[in-house]
Amino acid sequence: MVSPPPTLLAAAGSRQAALQDSAGVQLNPWSDAAREVLAQHCGKCHRGDLPTAVPGALAVFDLLEDPWYGRLAPKQLDGIVMRIRGTKAIDPVDANTVEQFVRCARDGACEAREK
Repeated sequence: MVSPPPTLLAAAGSRQAALQDSAGVQLNPWSDAAREVLAQHCGKCHRGDLPTAVPGALAVFDLLEDPWYGRLAPKQLDGIVMRIRGTKAIDPVDANTVEQFVRCARDGACEAREK
């Protein structure tokens, strides 16, 4: 079965419209870049194809799912930012990418990502 294409829906309380998939999950222009950063630092537990995957971590998000962030609640998004900020191993540019992803997912502040 082919999914219908994403639709443009007005986001409540947002200054801009939000692009959503057929399940109503907001599409996030930062998601692929954030997934790449998180795969390096969190993939050990948050990738269902690895033997090191942790069931509790996969219940929050699995980086192999599409969209991988579809089940994340605002509190969990805040947790990602706290963990990223608390990790010196993550480059500041990469941390900023994850923070931009979270702002879009949590607040609807989805400025287009520069390529």
